[in-house]
Amino acid sequence: MASSSSLLDDSRAQSGSHRRYVALASQTQSDAAANASSSSSTLASDEDEAPLVTERHQRRCSGGSAYVSAGLLCLVNLLNYADRSTVAAVLHRIKSSFKVDFKDSGLLQTCFILSYMMLCPIFGYLGDRGQPGRLLFSRKGIMLLGVCLWSGITLASSFVPNSMFGLLLVSRSLVGVGEASYATVSAPIIADLFAHDARTWALILFNLQVPFGTGVGFVIGQLVSDATDSWNWALRVTSPLGLLCVILLAVCFREPRRGQSEGPAATAAAAAAAINPSRWLDDLRALSKISTFVLTTLGLSSVSFVTGALALWTPEMLRLSVLSRGGSQSEAGSTTLVFGVLTCLAGIFGVIGGTELARRLRRRTARADPLVCAGGLMLSVPFLMATLLTVRSYLVLGYAFIFLTELALFTNWALVTDMCMRVCLPSLRATATGLSLLSSHLLGDATSPYLLGLLTDWFRAGGSDSYYRQFIALRRAMYLGLFVLVAGSAAFMACAIRYPEDCRRVAKIEEAALIAAANNRCLDDEDDGETGNEGESERLVAAAATVA
Repeated sequence: MASSSSLLDDSRAQSGSHRRYVALASQTQSDAAANASSSSSTLASDEDEAPLVTERHQRRCSGGSAYVSAGLLCLVNLLNYADRSTVAAVLHRIKSSFKVDFKDSGLLQTCFILSYMMLCPIFGYLGDRGQPGRLLFSRKGIMLLGVCLWSGITLASSFVPNSMFGLLLVSRSLVGVGEASYATVSAPIIADLFAHDARTWALILFNLQVPFGTGVGFVIGQLVSDATDSWNWALRVTSPLGLLCVILLAVCFREPRRGQSEGPAATAAAAAAAINPSRWLDDLRALSKISTFVLTTLGLSSVSFVTGALALWTPEMLRLSVLSRGGSQSEAGSTTLVFGVLTCLAGIFGVIGGTELARRLRRRTARADPLVCAGGLMLSVPFLMATLLTVRSYLVLGYAFIFLTELALFTNWALVTDMCMRVCLPSLRATATGLSLLSSHLLGDATSPYLLGLLTDWFRAGGSDSYYRQFIALRRAMYLGLFVLVAGSAAFMACAIRYPEDCRRVAKIEEAALIAAANNRCLDDEDDGETGNEGESERLVAAAATVA
């Protein structure tokens, strides 16, 4: 009875969102849960029944349409990040055309990220409350709107006159609005399509598009701008592909039910939560009490800070390193292509390698995921230091250290998303994704491009404007990333302490929801169809605790 009392106290101590999740499952999914067991006594004696239900449901929802939907999400994610990095690939041309300095050119990324992060929680809120089949109020509708917006605005921004840099900043802000609507709902949709190892591998493929799309954007931007001698045409490549994705999403994408991969009780509770949603402040309060969510967001912020700075300023640093040694403009331009290829390769090996390493370590410790994330960040510190010290004098060696730095950084990309999905209930995942994106970008790549540009201008103030002085100033500014990486590694180490307990807490809530739903069905049969009284929800939570 000690364990029963403990679970009962834990259930009563949960936030309103968690207690409500159990109650909604008991009220709306009695029939589905009853099919999983003939009586409440059978449930009490068979603790493996809930996982079996999840596995049967997982086989049913992971058919061909699930793989097609996941493939489309990966394609859009690739174009998403290709669009972002295309601007970085042609940054030196934009600086020359608009006659702006490092600080102002860094605003291009900052304005994009600011609008992106500010709207992520709003779209996350809508994503947790939309219902499949309703075009304007579903996650599919949100994605279609977002992809249409950022594709159209990106195309329009390529026609901005060279005398109107402010208008270019506004257009990049509007692109952030479109991408925010897509980014907040895509990962929760994948979590609803797949469960267990299938979900992990789906998130691996989804997150592989981050470095791959970034690298593709660098390559496309450099090749197209060199061929046309203009930055404008580089922005006109991804837009038609984005509009093609809109058509494919509208025709081929099938939106899953929220919580579908967790089984019938989770699906019913999430659907009922969408119809009768909780208050947004209650959701935020519930998420703030999840230690793993808070700490992974802080860790992800450090990754975002460094990767945002690297994506925007590394091509410029490589170009200046070549020019400061007397190299030609064509030789300097080729460094962007090399950086793009290195980013693609580092992303592929980093995401897959980090996730596979964590999977193997899970056999020994439940803390494998945050430990791998912490180790990846700590390992990237000496590699980034070596990159900054060698890139001018030994360019090839600098390329090698750039690859190792990005390889270490990308080991945590899929793991962070997977951890966030594991410790959040299905009815909170889009909100959690939006809040995580807001926080990580606010502390990360919304700040780092402008901050490093500001530091670069400060370091070179009062001296000559030679390529060498520009390179030295930019390199000094990038040392800041070393301290941020150490702080991020510490956040993931702290997360390793709480992660197993947070996973068990969510598993208990979902199991209580399934058991409560089945018990409710059995009690309704005994009462000949009589409805429960006003305290039904608390009674069902207590019953679930006693059974467990």
